[in-house]
Amino acid sequence: METQAIITIVVTVAIAASGYAVKYWSDVRLAAREARLARINRQLSEFYGPMYAMAQAGHAAFTALWERSGRDMTVVLRDAPDEAFTPIWQSWMTHIFMPLNRRMVSLVVDKADLLDEDEMPESLWMLCAHVYGYEGILKQWEAGDDSQLTSAVLFPRQPLRDYVGLRFNELKAEQVRLLGKRARSSKVIAY
Repeated sequence: METQAIITIVVTVAIAASGYAVKYWSDVRLAAREARLARINRQLSEFYGPMYAMAQAGHAAFTALWERSGRDMTVVLRDAPDEAFTPIWQSWMTHIFMPLNRRMVSLVVDKADLLDEDEMPESLWMLCAHVYGYEGILKQWEAGDDSQLTSAVLFPRQPLRDYVGLRFNELKAEQVRLLGKRARSSKVIAY
């Protein structure tokens, strides 16, 4: 009888311990998943979502200006400034592009902790260099000097759109996957 009581106690303790261990590891995994989801939510709402929207809006505005002007913008801006187009470009740059660009640079500078890469992606630091280059040009324009129309660093239009679009879509997919797992794991089974 004593042996059976000992076996019963040992089995009971083993079952309780294994139940505790399973619950502990389940809680650890759930906490890790919740932490990952919280980070992804921040990345999407505070960096990649706004950055993607602004990059797309800037591209659409630039494309509209390009199409409306009927000019090859590269030639007009870099090689052969067009006197008739210069005030249009300055207006769009001052009132449309630079406000968007400044906001994007602000995101890069203020929210760099939300990046997953070990190093700053080239398209982001090129964006910053482009915008900082334009700050001096805008001051020249204010002083009446139209001799320079572009930043020394080109806007990384396609690389930026590719980078933020890819990261936005990857993070959205992971968010959906994690939300699906969370929804499934939190379902209560009623009998």
